[in-house]
Amino acid sequence: MPPHMCNLTKLQTLSDFVVGKRGSSIRDLGALHDLNGELRISGLQNVDDVLKGNLEDKKNLSKLVLKWEDQTDDSRDTRKEKTVLDALQPHANLKELFVYDYGGTSFPDWLGDSLFSKIEMMHLDGCLNCLFLPSLGRLPSLKELKMKSFHKLETIDDGFYGNDSPFKSLEVLHFSDMPEWKKWLFIEVPRLKKLLLEGCPKLVAGLPNCNTLTTLSIYRCPKLEFPGNIRYESLENLTIVMFETLKSFPLDYFPKLNKIMLRYCQNFESFSFAEETPLVLESFDLTGLPKFVSFPEGGLPAPSLKKFRITKCENLRSLPQQMRRLLPSLNFLNVMNCGEIESWPGGGLPSNLESLLIEGCKKLAARVMHWDLQTVTPCLRRFKIDGCGEELLDSFPPEGLLPTSLTFLEIGNFRRLKTLNIQAFQHLKKLFVYSCDELQCLPNSLSIMRVCNCPLLEQRYRKKTGEGWHKISHIPRVIIGGKY
Repeated sequence: MPPHMCNLTKLQTLSDFVVGKRGSSIRDLGALHDLNGELRISGLQNVDDVLKGNLEDKKNLSKLVLKWEDQTDDSRDTRKEKTVLDALQPHANLKELFVYDYGGTSFPDWLGDSLFSKIEMMHLDGCLNCLFLPSLGRLPSLKELKMKSFHKLETIDDGFYGNDSPFKSLEVLHFSDMPEWKKWLFIEVPRLKKLLLEGCPKLVAGLPNCNTLTTLSIYRCPKLEFPGNIRYESLENLTIVMFETLKSFPLDYFPKLNKIMLRYCQNFESFSFAEETPLVLESFDLTGLPKFVSFPEGGLPAPSLKKFRITKCENLRSLPQQMRRLLPSLNFLNVMNCGEIESWPGGGLPSNLESLLIEGCKKLAARVMHWDLQTVTPCLRRFKIDGCGEELLDSFPPEGLLPTSLTFLEIGNFRRLKTLNIQAFQHLKKLFVYSCDELQCLPNSLSIMRVCNCPLLEQRYRKKTGEGWHKISHIPRVIIGGKY
């Protein structure tokens, strides 16, 4: 920091004050009474005269960021750091507080003092030595609380809540990177809407029954119990990643569920639901479910479903039955690395499908010449087909396969493919071709073209020097070569 900062007594804006080992001292802040808006103080490990910072007098500050140096060794003076934080108590008008890399084992009392009735947002990050939490439930206006990297914290008990009616305004609650957290006493939070739990491998608990919750995200919390016997009446968005205890998912426990993402749940096996109940799902994303073999018999009655992605479900044998009838709104379907799927389900694909992406599905790709997309999906605009490196085709597409609505085609990994049927591409605007070793010619009525990992094409259409370059040089955007 510049010397003699304390002489700038009329200064109103100071975005970042860095406490140095020599030179700038926190006492320089003491005379700056008119500071307003946001103030960040970093280098707090260098403080030796914290009592002269006078933050409590700065009534116009709305946001305060306090930053220590990130230290992972045992050289930190935890008592000194608590003394420093205690002396940095701000004015009660503060609305946002961020504390990074604080090294104390506990927090000073002011962090949970109801005197701070205007605080709406608090982030506590990198408090590696912390064993006890302040009574943050006493803050009546707190709407967002995020806590990350509390590596020694084992228990969250009633001391965190502070009274019988805690967190009156809290809507967003995040706990992440808490490797030793084991016990959680949950007291009802009346307005909680979003809950995230990430990287809490030892947490053993059932999730709270919270009727106001609309978004729930669980990442790498293998010992949690979910969903149990609880109905989540208000939940709309659900993300579950690397959750080993999840074996089945009762969709009818979530009557308002709009978006679901399940990823890398190694023991997941099945979905269930009451057949008379239509689902309100709009987005369905399944990835890395090795024990998931089939969808419920009869299909998924989800008339509002628009986006459906299934990836790395290597033992899944078929897509949901009656997709055309039960999923009339579906416009995006991506099936990737599901090697056991051989064909489309009875009834065919939904007629409103606009994007169809098939990758890493060898058995399914082997039947691409028989799909009749022109008739079944008249609205299709984007189509991707990956041949998995097999010698499945020598020409593509056959007459009548692709609808005239198609404007974007991606095709790759067909090792024996030699020719593209130019007549089928009259309406095509974008073409991406990759890993087709024997393909030798391209259509020229395009706006965008990309070719990679195709040695014969790259030689023939090399910019300015290739023998076929003059045939495609008029295309506004051409990329020849590079990696896929």
